[in-house]
Amino acid sequence: MSSHSIESFPLRFRRFALNAAILLFAISLPCDARAEASVDVVRNDEFITIEASLAAPVDARLAWQVLTDYEHLADFIPGMHNSHVVSTGSKPIRVQQRGEGGFLFYRFPIEIVLQMDETPFEAIFFHAVGGNIEQMEGVWRLEGSAPVRVHYSARMKPQFWVPPLIGPAVIRHDVQLQLEGLSREMERRAARSPSSRSLP
Repeated sequence: MSSHSIESFPLRFRRFALNAAILLFAISLPCDARAEASVDVVRNDEFITIEASLAAPVDARLAWQVLTDYEHLADFIPGMHNSHVVSTGSKPIRVQQRGEGGFLFYRFPIEIVLQMDETPFEAIFFHAVGGNIEQMEGVWRLEGSAPVRVHYSARMKPQFWVPPLIGPAVIRHDVQLQLEGLSREMERRAARSPSSRSLP
């Protein structure tokens, strides 16, 4: 059986393999440890399942205020370009969000309209009613207080292409960055309201 050196493969393939290796290395680097975020992404055929959690040293009411500040999420969520409530009246709440995900050479646009079902200070159930994610449903949950644990669970079927090798890793990296953005905003607001922080 003949052996093949890397030079025997087409240049385009070698470049792709190198870029993929660089990307996988970069997104495997640890994120902001302060956020204490854990993220698990699993792909099953066309569907992607995300399970994530974050511990933040704030009370549940402040965490809820940040999660439901739909008009200002783009101010502190990396990759989100804008977020606006598009529904009229009080119920149901519908939020349109636009942004971009990905890393280095792999980027994808995100446009989605989510319908929110809130249980104050406990959970936000959501599902997609428009945009370029064909199906999406999930929930944000809050447990405890000072520190509060934020849980995120979602199942989605994107309309855009997600590469099988690096796609889940890229999504995991994006979710980690988003959780860190939430954590920083929670801590920033807590610093302005000392009663919202955890006691030493």
